[in-house]
Amino acid sequence: MDELIERLKNSSRFEQAGDLIIRSQPKDQPKRIENAMDCYLKANKFLKAYELLIVEQGSADSILMNTVRTHVKIAFDVKKNQLLQILSDFDKKWLRLKIVQHLKKNVP
Repeated sequence: MDELIERLKNSSRFEQAGDLIIRSQPKDQPKRIENAMDCYLKANKFLKAYELLIVEQGSADSILMNTVRTHVKIAFDVKKNQLLQILSDFDKKWLRLKIVQHLKKNVP
């Protein structure tokens, strides 16, 4: 089972690996929740990570919740920067398009 989990992780199928860790490993195994949380966070499945904390531990452990918050903030910043880059590229292309259109209109 561990080999399958490693294969899923190596192929970037972190959500499935986290699901498999929760279903297959015994509840008393150390680091079970942390390993599943790590997989969910790498897959950007923050809701699943939060639900795992609530269901498995009965409450959200502050250290693990801070980990989830940190990953959410990082993912937000990455997406925000990607959108800003897209907007910047669009503005550059739009300006270039307007210049070319203006030149074509004024060429005899």
